[in-house]
Amino acid sequence: MIKKKICRLILVAVLILAQLPVSAVTANATQSAAAKYSRAYLLTGNKASDIATVALVQKEKKKADLGYTEAWCADFVCDCAYLAGASDVIPTNGSVSGLYQKLLAANGTQVFLPQQGDIVFYYCIVTNKWVHCGIMLNSLQSVEGNYSGKVSLVKGVYRDSHGHSLASGEVIRIFIRPAYNKSKTTPPKTISNNPAVVVPVVPDTTNNTDQKSDTDKKDDTDNKNTTTDNKSDDTKKTDTKSTDTSKKTTTKKLYKKYAGTYKVNTKESPLTMRAKPDKTSDILTSIPKGTKVKVTKATGKKKTDWAYVTYKSFKGYMSMEFLKKVK
Repeated sequence: MIKKKICRLILVAVLILAQLPVSAVTANATQSAAAKYSRAYLLTGNKASDIATVALVQKEKKKADLGYTEAWCADFVCDCAYLAGASDVIPTNGSVSGLYQKLLAANGTQVFLPQQGDIVFYYCIVTNKWVHCGIMLNSLQSVEGNYSGKVSLVKGVYRDSHGHSLASGEVIRIFIRPAYNKSKTTPPKTISNNPAVVVPVVPDTTNNTDQKSDTDKKDDTDNKNTTTDNKSDDTKKTDTKSTDTSKKTTTKKLYKKYAGTYKVNTKESPLTMRAKPDKTSDILTSIPKGTKVKVTKATGKKKTDWAYVTYKSFKGYMSMEFLKKVK
């Protein structure tokens, strides 16, 4: 059943793509708000990872926070690409369909099993319109600007203002992988106040509700009749190293004397919760600045120590460097 569904979606995508005129797109106005983006991140030089990192750090920011005056999902992708140093392989374009065509022209390729750094496009097969786009965080989650009016972490849920949705099959997703290996541009200077910010490699365990995206209410919907993949060997090597490091780190003893209520004390960005006490470990969720969390034990109270934290339905490790005890 699953294989049949996948095959059907692939066939629909291929049929749509085959009908798209490459030169039929007129670029909409593009706005850049990169100057107002949080720079609280560390870049690795792996641009597929870096664009997702930049996007994740902007989570919860709204249109007014960033200064956009138009529907801004495509602008968000382009600004994240600029800050990650990938603007040559993700050319700037404020139109969803325009961005799609620019990506293909810059040697981007369509894939059917998405991974971190891929660009996801939403296409409504009822209205024959491109309606939205975002950045894949991993194979299941994406970070999307102008989703419910803000930068949101999304897990395969989308519904436009007319009720067309992914769940109904009236909206499909098309994944394009930018040619990051051919990128020559460099990112602008960044600052970091949260070295714990690294991109998740596993999906969040929480589920999205079927929220209605604000994107298609205005400019994000184009009125034009247009329409791996496993990890690389390098990624697998990185994951193996991360696992080995995590195993060594977990030998540190945890002490209950550090238990109590703590507050996330970052300067600006959310703080990540990890599966293991190691900054290369998988991320479970990110917790906003100022949020109170319960620490049950910790390896110590130095900047290099880790706390075992309970937050909502999550349990994991957070850096003591960015936790301040309140009682």
